[in-house]
Amino acid sequence: MNDSFTPIPSTLLDALIRERLSGSQWRILGWTIRNTLGWQRTSVRFSWYQMARELRMDRAGLLRAARGLLRDGLLVAEGRRLNVQVDPEHWTKPVTKDIGDARHRKRCQPSPVLRRAKERGIETKKYNKESSQTPQSHAAGAARPVPGKYGHLSGERCFQCKTDVPLEWVDPVHCNGKLLAGTGTWRSPLTDGRCPDCDRTVLATTAEKKRQLDLRLRLIKLGGGEKPYRDFRFDSFEAMAANELAFTRARSFNCTRENLYLWGPCGVGKTHLAFATARRFCEEGRSVEFLRPPQLMRRVRLRDPDEEQRAITRLVRTEVFVLDDFGIGHDTAYARQIFQEILDGRDYNYLGGLVVTSKYSLDALAAKLDDDTISSRLAGMCRVTEVGGVDLRLKRRQEYNE
Repeated sequence: MNDSFTPIPSTLLDALIRERLSGSQWRILGWTIRNTLGWQRTSVRFSWYQMARELRMDRAGLLRAARGLLRDGLLVAEGRRLNVQVDPEHWTKPVTKDIGDARHRKRCQPSPVLRRAKERGIETKKYNKESSQTPQSHAAGAARPVPGKYGHLSGERCFQCKTDVPLEWVDPVHCNGKLLAGTGTWRSPLTDGRCPDCDRTVLATTAEKKRQLDLRLRLIKLGGGEKPYRDFRFDSFEAMAANELAFTRARSFNCTRENLYLWGPCGVGKTHLAFATARRFCEEGRSVEFLRPPQLMRRVRLRDPDEEQRAITRLVRTEVFVLDDFGIGHDTAYARQIFQEILDGRDYNYLGGLVVTSKYSLDALAAKLDDDTISSRLAGMCRVTEVGGVDLRLKRRQEYNE
């Protein structure tokens, strides 16, 4: 035999027995008690949609029944959490002390929003009799409500902004003489307990969080790791007299009509400025590529001619193309040919957005390559800027050791 059980205080159970509750309200109370007291919790995280799905109830009907429980204090909702008020003394509705047969026969409760079938049928016959002279007739419950007749309905309350939102009337739609389900009735305007304004705010916030997450992942992939994403920003760059011109040109770089060649010794912040420039345009939603010479070669080599040409064309057409540390490593004629083709494609189409960093000046680069073709092309396309200063890597290491 299964020994699991739900401990319900006797005072709560005695008070609930004396209450006049509908079947839907009993089911809601049972669900809440099972998920709070049954798990020895004071409250449970919920949504009306989740509760309606688990209880296999219509959400509009469940909300109408739950409003009565919340109004009378049997249930307490705080944000997205729900609990049962186990102390009947805190209920706003007085606990019924006695239910006799005579009192039961004389009771007369106000009709709910969606009236009982008997009352609805009587008013339908009256309506059909009065409108029999008109050429158009409506099915029961399908007539548009009389203006002002239902002004006393309080609607539903948004749990986020605590605003009462009136119910919405859905015009009837007939198909083959039958009223379609969900039409000709009152409908809740809430979505997961939120009014339309709050729901739009939540959707906008969620979309912005997703955009920021996608941007973060894109920047990490672009820079090849977490360090460029966290450290390489304009506001963290150590500007000084020797690199002030490079910093100013990188920060004001216009990718539609400018190209930039940054050169200087190791550790002065060339890659920092190049990635910060690429980051700015990536945040604007532009297409950006940030590559080093070995990565560039892996993009195009060992491919058939058509795939190789498509890879080169993508690099030519990308809005911002950053080639970092050009001239390092072993140089090959094939690598020079690929880079020359990319430069020619961007130059012949009057495209800006090219940023190249190197530890060589253009004269030194021509001497290293033993060919001035690429140096000449870069000189004609780019604003050549020297990045001076001390080696920041060694400076930080010395400060750390001290």
